[in-house]
Amino acid sequence: MTSGPSDKSRGVALALAFLLGIFGGHRFYAGKPGTGILMALTVGGAGLWYVYDLILVASGGFHRGPAAARMTSVANRSRSSVSHHGVRAGVSSFGLMS
Repeated sequence: MTSGPSDKSRGVALALAFLLGIFGGHRFYAGKPGTGILMALTVGGAGLWYVYDLILVASGGFHRGPAAARMTSVANRSRSSVSHHGVRAGVSSFGLMS
């Protein structure tokens, strides 16, 4: 079961990743407390995990919690929603989804 786009702002996540990323601040914001704690205990994986996550958040490749919904900016939310419904309609027309 997947949900729509995240209600979390990529801009806020990027700011948290830059300022508090070494302690996993952006991971707590994105709903990933387990890896946030692990990141805090390892001080951002000795800095490597911090840099990796900073690049992921900035590029839009960072996903939130269990549903793994993309963190999108406000401008991308409507486009993402439209493409999701288009895929669903296409799959329904082939009888793969009821």
